[in-house]
Amino acid sequence: MKNIPTISIIGFGRFGKVLYKLLKDDFTITLFQRHPINNALLSKNTRVATSLTDVYSSDVIFFACPMESFEQVVMEQKEYFRNDQLLIDVLSVKSLPAKIFAKVLAGTKTRALLTHPMFGPESSRKGFTKLNIVVNQFSATKQEFNFWKNFFIMKELNVIEMSPKGHDKTIAHTQALTHFIGRLVDSMDIRSTSINTPTFTKLLEIRESICKDTEQLFRNMQTMNTHSGRMRKKLKIRFNKLFDSLENSSDTITKGEKHDKHK
Repeated sequence: MKNIPTISIIGFGRFGKVLYKLLKDDFTITLFQRHPINNALLSKNTRVATSLTDVYSSDVIFFACPMESFEQVVMEQKEYFRNDQLLIDVLSVKSLPAKIFAKVLAGTKTRALLTHPMFGPESSRKGFTKLNIVVNQFSATKQEFNFWKNFFIMKELNVIEMSPKGHDKTIAHTQALTHFIGRLVDSMDIRSTSINTPTFTKLLEIRESICKDTEQLFRNMQTMNTHSGRMRKKLKIRFNKLFDSLENSSDTITKGEKHDKHK
């Protein structure tokens, strides 16, 4: 790997812009997306690709495309992959890109590194210090893996090494659960009051932060990670159990009140 590799970012949506913010001061970058990009927002070391040949002239390719289109993008663009190239995904799930990369890169010398930056436009607004990023070496060389691990550390991120399965199981009970609850609270149209408790204020903050993400990202997070489905089933069972226990308590109190009236 070159000491300072050239970078291409495929996708310049909400997270693509965050990724660009993380990388732009340290690399020469090529951006690519199907919609026009405002050049006024870009630094001098950045260019906008006019073709996929432009995109894949870089040493490292970051895929910042939506989760639901990741496989289609990889399959459509695999003819441009080079043997000396490193591909990096930034999806919120890790078993899915691992499976796709394993299939597409089999028999080639193109390599892949798996990452999940645990932040977005809101949480990185003031910088990246102490934010988390999950990494997995996958088929990257040790040199490539260490390069990116050290770069993320230099950017003051907390680097966490995890297997794709371990990541997906953990993220289902953290990020996916939080997003599910945030969307549930939002659907109830709950508003701030003059007597908010601190914990209720935090709940409103969670709703506000999560609902800035797209509905599609939420659904992808819930449906493209098998562990998220298991989490929701477990949540439903626990919810029903707690709900029923309160209903039973209410019935007991009502029966007691009726009994007292007849005394």
